[in-house]
Amino acid sequence: MKQLKYPDLGITYRGGWCEKGVENAFGTNGIYTSAMVAWKNNVQHTDSPPIGLYVPIYIDLPNGPKDGNGTQGDAAISCPDGTIAACALSGKNTGMYKYSSLQAYINDYARNNGGAIFKGWGEYVGKLKVVGDDDMADKTILTKLWAGYADQYPAPDSFLDYWDGKPISEALDWLGEQPIHIDLINKARSHDDVLKVAEDRLKDIETLQKQLNECESSCKNISTVKTCDSSDIEKDTNTKVNWLVNKFKLIFNIK
Repeated sequence: MKQLKYPDLGITYRGGWCEKGVENAFGTNGIYTSAMVAWKNNVQHTDSPPIGLYVPIYIDLPNGPKDGNGTQGDAAISCPDGTIAACALSGKNTGMYKYSSLQAYINDYARNNGGAIFKGWGEYVGKLKVVGDDDMADKTILTKLWAGYADQYPAPDSFLDYWDGKPISEALDWLGEQPIHIDLINKARSHDDVLKVAEDRLKDIETLQKQLNECESSCKNISTVKTCDSSDIEKDTNTKVNWLVNKFKLIFNIK
């Protein structure tokens, strides 16, 4: 097993927001509401955290804070040297608090919460896999993967953002299951082209309407001039009408 995502232990956190702090350290946020919810949704290991890796760890606090999901527990990060980085201090702090060992961390929380039970460690923080056997994807790799399936179109930002930092194998599996998805993207792009043409046509029609109004106004002005010969009026009107007809033929591809 190897490290797929490294944490930033120098984050700014608020005491009491342990799961949020752990998620922020690994570059994600707002996935789970508490440590125990995160634990229940993780790939669980109930043995001691592995030496040499940064992994999220979880303890239950039976007499601690509760919410609609039960006890909230606490989340922290086990470091490669066996120390534990936790959001242990009250108030706003920069840099996670370091315990010398897992047992020191458990003892401190047990003393302040009427007991603490070590649940285990996980492979994920939020939806982000932080340890495992897979290589992780970045946006450069994802762009190349996308090109293998739809090289005529650039990779959508939604695809790049979602799979950035996730296992390459999972991104490949997802792409392999999405021929319909890519076909829909192609259709959507074609649909966008049609809409663009329609918008251009609408602008032409609006311009035409304005010119038609000007033409009608011009004809009225001509008809009010008593000295104007009727043949001039007819010539002027026919010229504008013919121009309008030709314009409509051009717009609507009428031969």
